Amino acid sequence: MEDRQEKAQALVKEIEQETRKRFAKEGKSPLGARRIMNQNPHSKPRKVKRSPAPLVHAASPEEWVIFKRNWLYFVDCYREAADRLKKGDLTVLFPEGSIPPRLPSSRTRGQPRPSPG
Repeated sequence: MEDRQEKAQALVKEIEQETRKRFAKEGKSPLGARRIMNQNPHSKPRKVKRSPAPLVHAASPEEWVIFKRNWLYFVDCYREAADRLKKGDLTVLFPEGSIPPRLPSSRTRGQPRPSPG
């Protein structure tokens, strides 16, 4: 437990040092508690940066590439399994974590429903 606390404290100190350096470089200063408390909690920013949401958040560009490659492989496997199911192969296995489509209907289109009874 103490080890985790020490790591957390070291991380906070590192973040504070980096922030001080960035503020000094940019000629800025933190708002401070009083200015933060005086802000209207319902105010909106004057400008909003608009950009498309990412498909997935990743820790690094390399991790994003790995995710994308795995996702495309998953989609290919799913489509192949769905095509086999559509052709009547009821033994086909779908990728883990996927939801297979409904089984094809035994009724054909255009035929009336049998009457109950």
